Amino acid sequence: MLLLAQLVIGSYSFANTLNSEVEIRRKKDTFEFKVIPKDGLAINLEGPWKLEIKTSPEADIMHTKFERPSLDEKLPGFVVPLKPGNHAKKGNITFKLIAFVCTKDKTRCYRDVHDKTLSWQEYHEKR
Repeated sequence: MLLLAQLVIGSYSFANTLNSEVEIRRKKDTFEFKVIPKDGLAINLEGPWKLEIKTSPEADIMHTKFERPSLDEKLPGFVVPLKPGNHAKKGNITFKLIAFVCTKDKTRCYRDVHDKTLSWQEYHEKR
């Protein structure tokens, strides 16, 4: 029983380590959520990637849920369209992005969950 508890606790702490980063770029009518694996790792496009976005009313986005079929494999990540004429200058975007990375030899794979809040203003000014 003690061995099982140690394995579960060890797995839990290991799962909390992120093996990738998310780079967010604002373009004229889109946001790009690009996943960058840490050194020695590679993107795994086979996993069930997902992006969910919650926004404040001022930061109006057309779609808020993206599943694996919406994944831009060349990015790799998601391209989120903004509503036409969206010139919001304030508000927040909270997102949860699930990505998958593996060691280059694919002997170990990891599910990364990025859960963050962004200031719309910070990205509005970077256009």
